[in-house]
Amino acid sequence: MQFKDEYLIVEILGEGCVSCYTLLPEAFLVAKELNLPFKKLEEDKNAELIKKWKVERVPCVLILKSGEPIARCYGYQPQEILSLWIEAKIEESKNI
Repeated sequence: MQFKDEYLIVEILGEGCVSCYTLLPEAFLVAKELNLPFKKLEEDKNAELIKKWKVERVPCVLILKSGEPIARCYGYQPQEILSLWIEAKIEESKNI
């Protein structure tokens, strides 16, 4: 899987995970609001990549920078909290 964008928001979903599907529209709207690309990945169809990224449980929102995870958040988060978290983590990554 190729990730060309500098920053990318990824949600990892599990089959039958209610929290995952509740979070999905929230994460999508936050990415859109912040003008960031968004991808959803299903846990069972992307096992190698998820293992590489050390995702321990779902739902998981990852922030990728140049294809590598720089931050991860587990569990359902409301849109406002998710937006603040993503903005803060991206700002942090620019100062490293």
